[in-house]
Amino acid sequence: MLRATAIGFETFSKAVSLTAAEPSVDMDDVYIPKKTTTLEGVVIVASAPAVSQRAILHSLALPSIRLTPMQPPRT
Repeated sequence: MLRATAIGFETFSKAVSLTAAEPSVDMDDVYIPKKTTTLEGVVIVASAPAVSQRAILHSLALPSIRLTPMQPPRT
């Protein structure tokens, strides 16, 4: 029995017989279909960064960089 497995693909199995008179077998092309799994749902979890950009720049003591709040565009 010849068996081939790979993540993301179905398992391929084929019975083969090797003898002293016939020590090899020509398998031609072997097609192994992809294995798919349907998910019930997906949950995405995100969180805000632990520190703000203002806190990082302040802690670096870069006096040449000034942060000013952005004004909303005028309509």
